Amino acid sequence: MRPLLRVEGLRLSVPTGKLHLKHKTILHDVCFSVPEGARAAYLGPNGAGKTSTFRVLTRLVRPDAGRIHYRGHSFIPPACLGFLPEQPYFYRHLTPREVLSALARLAGLRQGVDARIAHWAERLGVAHVLDQRFAACSKGQMQRIGLVQALVHEPEFLLLDEPMSGLDPLGRELVADVLREVAARGTTILFSTHILSDAEELCDHVIVLHEGRVRYEGTMEALLASGRRMRLRYRAPKPFAAEAKALEKGVWEEVWPEEEAHKRLREVMQRGAEVLLFAPQRRTLEEAFAELVGRGRP
Repeated sequence: MRPLLRVEGLRLSVPTGKLHLKHKTILHDVCFSVPEGARAAYLGPNGAGKTSTFRVLTRLVRPDAGRIHYRGHSFIPPACLGFLPEQPYFYRHLTPREVLSALARLAGLRQGVDARIAHWAERLGVAHVLDQRFAACSKGQMQRIGLVQALVHEPEFLLLDEPMSGLDPLGRELVADVLREVAARGTTILFSTHILSDAEELCDHVIVLHEGRVRYEGTMEALLASGRRMRLRYRAPKPFAAEAKALEKGVWEEVWPEEEAHKRLREVMQRGAEVLLFAPQRRTLEEAFAELVGRGRP
């Protein structure tokens, strides 16, 4: 797939110290692409630079260096972008309907605004709070209202900073269902999250950032397949390795890196054991992420 968004050599530093005479580099020549139609996860530990990247992409801050390419533009056109910040803020004395209507019109919508707001509010389970003041809304409700404002003008690119933050399990499932729905329509999504199980379930593309540097960019499938391990299960009176795990009486299972696993398979067969299973073990995103972040440490 061709990239919809391409980021090249993004560098960002911020002033530090009592007199702001020093600078701390947040992003170190960050480069990545988001394929058109992808559901891409932007992952990294706290302080990795995820939110700083999103601030640059939305032109809230100006980078020291780097380029952004989006359909021939050097920025993401506002009409194409739906953005949800990590902590959406709304004026507490206003209602969601008032704010959403105003923002939809700022995005250029003139017809069908009320119907669009009603549709997305219903899909995200916040239709019942549209006419109460934000002061009476919970954090989870405000998070989902923030997603409504990102979706109401039906953008082709969604940029979401921790969209699951503050949501209970039901709220997370609602948001996940909506993201699947808009992705099925062809919307490209880039979102950050610390809930790696959500990213593994929802995304087909992944970018891992650590200490302001990209440690991995590519498909989710390739990331989880790399460093593949194999499961070897056999029946024998006793295990043939100290690493073997007892599953039931006389049934043992060993897990090895792929090359070593083939050697173990031959050994087990030579010793007359009945082989019950020999299959790849797909590692989790948590395991892959921990390996990448650990590899990035000095």
